Amino acid sequence: MRRTSAHNKNTNASSLQCRHYPHIIMRVYLWTWLIAIVVPLAILGIWCFLNRWPDLIPSAWTLRGFQSLLAGTYDLWSITGFSLLLSLTVACLSTAIATLAARAFCFYEFVGKGVVHVVTMLPIIVPVTVFAMGVHILFIRMHINNSVWAVLLVQLLCVIPFSVKIMIDVTQAAGNRYEQQAHMLGAGCVRAFISGSLPVIAPGIVSSIAIAFVMSSSQYFLTMLMGGGRIETLATLLMPLIISSERALSSVYSMFFIAINALVFLMLQLLANKLAKQSGQNLGV
Repeated sequence: MRRTSAHNKNTNASSLQCRHYPHIIMRVYLWTWLIAIVVPLAILGIWCFLNRWPDLIPSAWTLRGFQSLLAGTYDLWSITGFSLLLSLTVACLSTAIATLAARAFCFYEFVGKGVVHVVTMLPIIVPVTVFAMGVHILFIRMHINNSVWAVLLVQLLCVIPFSVKIMIDVTQAAGNRYEQQAHMLGAGCVRAFISGSLPVIAPGIVSSIAIAFVMSSSQYFLTMLMGGGRIETLATLLMPLIISSERALSSVYSMFFIAINALVFLMLQLLANKLAKQSGQNLGV
């Protein structure tokens, strides 16, 4: 009996230790993630007031970066508006294409389905430089290089694989049972999709738009190459400031760039959460 009780105590102690391991790992992960995000942002915040570089802690403070930002230097506000419009357009188009592609991959069988799926993911597999140079030559032959259309199309090609991956997972999870029920009640294809599947996958659609927006707005190399230096976005405005010695200006504009992307991403995620709750209420979940 004593041996049995001792064995049970050892078993319980080891089980309690095993239960604590996931919590310890999670805490380490959260602290690592927090340090990796907060510390660089804190340094960037200090550099916003930096008058001389490379002093980590400023010996002299300045508000020159904020004055430049508020004054709209470098045609900031028009570039911001154009950048937001371009990124939202790319995000919406990529998500619309990805939604249709996801339905084809999930609900239909056709010849070469696997090949088409691999081709869709090529912009991720092929190095960006190789992919961009090939597309650039094609655009030159089509006489659309150094234009907004070239920038939009190349960003669309790079963002679509990620949107397709997101929408495939969303479509597989949602299924098409509600759409089939709408068909049984006499609804056509478009009506069945709008009333059956769309409310269910709407949160995934908004999340895909949010991810695509962030990826599009962060493109520098492709925008500079395809636009020929004529198409200005926040990324192309920010990069010359970063590589220059203007640490105050580059830090302030970097914080502005982060804030714009974070604000749009947060708004889209709040919309996705709201749509998810409404979808659950409508479906009786």
